[in-house]
Parts: sequence; structure tokens; C-alpha cells
Amino acid sequence: MPMKFLAVLFSSALLYVAPCASVALADTKASITKQPTPEELVIRKLDHDIFDAFNHCDNVKEFEKFSHFLANNLEFYHDKDGVSNKMHMLANTKKNVCGKYRRELVEDSLKIYPIGDDGAMEVGTHKFCSMQTGECSGLGEFTTIWRKTNNQWQATRMLSYGHRPIE
Repeated sequence: MPMKFLAVLFSSALLYVAPCASVALADTKASITKQPTPEELVIRKLDHDIFDAFNHCDNVKEFEKFSHFLANNLEFYHDKDGVSNKMHMLANTKKNVCGKYRRELVEDSLKIYPIGDDGAMEVGTHKFCSMQTGECSGLGEFTTIWRKTNNQWQATRMLSYGHRPIE
């Protein structure tokens, strides 16, 4: 075969193979699990801790612990119950949740977005389960805005929406 023909054939093959290799490499990079940042780890721990206290709020100390995660100027938005402040939200939690329901985070649903150096937004899906039967029958979406003030993280805005039965 003439050298010129081989050179054209080789460069044509490169034009086809190079994009395919790039796509394969990109797919490999996308499948590698990203390590959480230190900020994401902090928010994940906050989510765990606030709802651990929430899940045990029939205990006075756990209820107090839960309330300390909430900023005094908290705004809580619930698609079924409307808008409430910290005191109203705590009263409703004590009356309707404590000792009756627990919250479980749906695995791999949590997404965390930094807001500057002193804030973060977490978005995810959670389910609510009866303490009496253990049955998890309700599912919903949530968004929590966290703010760090004086080296303490507190929830300033909480949204709970898209409530539906688990099918």
C-alpha cells in the first residue's frame, strides 16, 4: 500500500476513534463517585442530628435539642399546613409528630449546595413512618436553608412539599 493512502486511512480512523474515546473517558469520569466536600459532610451531619432529635422528640431533652437547630426567625413552609414560624412549628411537631412518627431520609436523595461561606441549601426526599406500626406510608420532598452564625449552624427556612403516599 502506498504510504500516502495509509496516512489518510490512519488520520480518518483517528477522526472516528478520538471522539469515541473521549465519550468513553467522560462516561468513566461520570461514574466515579465524587467525594463529599467538608461543607457537605457538615450539612449531612446536621441533617442526621436534627432529625435524630426530631425522631425522639417525645423525650424533653431531644425536643429541646431539636428546637436549638431552628433559628428564632425560622420560616417553615408546608404544602398541607401552610406557613409557620418557629413557635408554631414546634407546637405542631409536639402535638402531631412526637412519639407518633419518625422521619427517614431516602437514601442517595440528598443534594447540598453551598451558599457563600456561611450558608447551605439541602434538598432531598424523606419518608415518614408510624412509630406504632413501623409502616412508612408518606413520602415528600424537602429543602432546608442552613445559616452559620457565631460558629453555629441553624435552619432558617424549611420547606416540606410534594407529600404523597408511598406506592
